[in-house]
Amino acid sequence: GGLSDTERSRVQDGFASGALHVVCATNAFGMGIDRPDVEAVIHLDIPGSLEAYYQEIGRAGRDGRPATATLLWHYADVKTREFLIDKDREERPGRPPARVDPAEIARRKELEHKKLRRMIAYADATGCLRATILRYFGDPSAREPCGACGNCDRRAPLDAESRLLIRKILSGIARAGERYGRRRITAMLIGDTDDLPEPLTRLSTTGLLRDEPPRTVEQWIDAACGAGLIRTSADKYQTLSLTSLGREVMAGRVEVVHIAAPVVRPVRPKRRSRRGRRWSRSHGRTES
Repeated sequence: GGLSDTERSRVQDGFASGALHVVCATNAFGMGIDRPDVEAVIHLDIPGSLEAYYQEIGRAGRDGRPATATLLWHYADVKTREFLIDKDREERPGRPPARVDPAEIARRKELEHKKLRRMIAYADATGCLRATILRYFGDPSAREPCGACGNCDRRAPLDAESRLLIRKILSGIARAGERYGRRRITAMLIGDTDDLPEPLTRLSTTGLLRDEPPRTVEQWIDAACGAGLIRTSADKYQTLSLTSLGREVMAGRVEVVHIAAPVVRPVRPKRRSRRGRRWSRSHGRTES
């Protein structure tokens, strides 16, 4: 039921004056706070856009001192966000019905879904978080690493096994002619050739990472992008290509690579059904 008006005013005034040091509230509460010495902003679920997230974490560190922004989220949060986007505003309780052009509704929903996907990509990123936000807003000063975000703090030299995996990914991109995006490069590397262009089905790197789940390969590609080994084109195709450092690593001429290795979740064992088929949760398809 929430707080009474009296209690809500007491909490807000106490926090604004400095009498209260910690408050748990909705983002609407934060929009009314202009306190310069906020040291931390913690999100319990994922915001609907990077614009909203950037504005909300901007409540911290206004006095110029170091501050922390923490995002706690789960993919289940995304389903809730998608539901709210797809539910027409005029259908929501407490909102008066309104006449809106169906084409405008569809356009607005697609825009909100696009912003949510970009927010998810940020939350799942393995590259420098500060640079990711700056690039999103078109800031030319975006440089990696910043040395302060959680991903940059996790950068460490790769062990021999992880370095070999990265070299295989780099080799796959090079063998593919640096003409494809992450989805097709991943499919080629794990040997999922059903929907691939014919040239990608017969490369020496096709199936080179067949024992890895596709999500793991995608995360390592993102990590390599964050480490400056791979660049992504700025157009809608987002094709992958190697940087000069990436070519050196692929060739084995650079062995010490600092990278924020992705947190790889264990894959559930495949279960055989009554019909003798098994469901691969990591690949998302049935296998005979």
